Amino acid sequence: MKKILTASLIVVVIVLVAGLFMWRGEDTYRFKSDDYTIDGNRIVLTGAQDDTVEHLKIPDEIRGRPVEEIAPDAFRNFNRLKNVEIGKNVRVINDNAFRSATRLDTVSFDEESALERIGRSAFQRTLALESVALPETVNIVDAHAFEGASALHEALLPEGLETIGEGAFSFTAIESIELPGALSTLGALAFSSTPLRSVTIPSGVTVIGSGAFNNATSLETVHFASSSALTTIEAQAFARTISLEEIELPTSLSRLESGAFEESGIESLTLGENVEYIGSRAFYLSNLQTLIIERTFEAGVPWLGAPESTTHFPKTLAIYVDEDSVESYREASGFSHYADQIVSIETLED
Repeated sequence: MKKILTASLIVVVIVLVAGLFMWRGEDTYRFKSDDYTIDGNRIVLTGAQDDTVEHLKIPDEIRGRPVEEIAPDAFRNFNRLKNVEIGKNVRVINDNAFRSATRLDTVSFDEESALERIGRSAFQRTLALESVALPETVNIVDAHAFEGASALHEALLPEGLETIGEGAFSFTAIESIELPGALSTLGALAFSSTPLRSVTIPSGVTVIGSGAFNNATSLETVHFASSSALTTIEAQAFARTISLEEIELPTSLSRLESGAFEESGIESLTLGENVEYIGSRAFYLSNLQTLIIERTFEAGVPWLGAPESTTHFPKTLAIYVDEDSVESYREASGFSHYADQIVSIETLED
């Protein structure tokens, strides 16, 4: 009888131990009182006491209060973290929340997610993350949010997204991206140093930030929405886009800042009637051979930046302007240095 009881006890112990190990392997971290703060009627998650945790499920509620924020630096440098499920009540993932969680490969959101903002550097250097689909409620992806997530090849953005911050997706593996129609802010360096091949700029984007596509060496196609309100391409925005041979700029464009297409593959370009300023080195070391300026010259408009010769138009470039403006362009400050390259647009049509 004792042998039977002993054997039964051993079996029970084995089952309990096995269950414990299964729970540790499959279940997620359980948040403790030191892992959050209570702010009025809501919870702000501040971290986890165990920084070796592999799975996190951010709950919808703790102690009957909604979990609405993940605090700055909450899970920064959690190098064993692999999987995160974000609860439906989280509205803000704050700055550096998951920064340098280098093994994080899966981030999922509840179908009823209320997430509105992904903070600065929130997922920066999450080196194992390959894809992410942001909830429809997100309207801001802040600066450097996914910068350096070097395996990230797919990012599905919600239609209501309004802001992509500085460097938000720089140094990722994204080859294709669909920018949402509601987008109005495309920050500096947003997609710099990516293998991006094509992009369509939505109509609400008025400024393409400095270096937004800088060093996107595989970029071949850039389209603009038919109703584009673009006014400014900032410095170095398309610098070193060596695969980009042509681009049709919207007629609304008024400013082309310094180095905008420096070292690009652009071979021909037309600047519309609203262009007022062409920055220095705008086409320096590019492949530009044909530049058409549709604007009839007025005193000081368009203005060529740094006219004393640092604009660096290619010596083989032909600049085509309205026949009645040829002499005005040739004599104008900035353009006079390239007088021999300025000819009537009618010769091009012939």
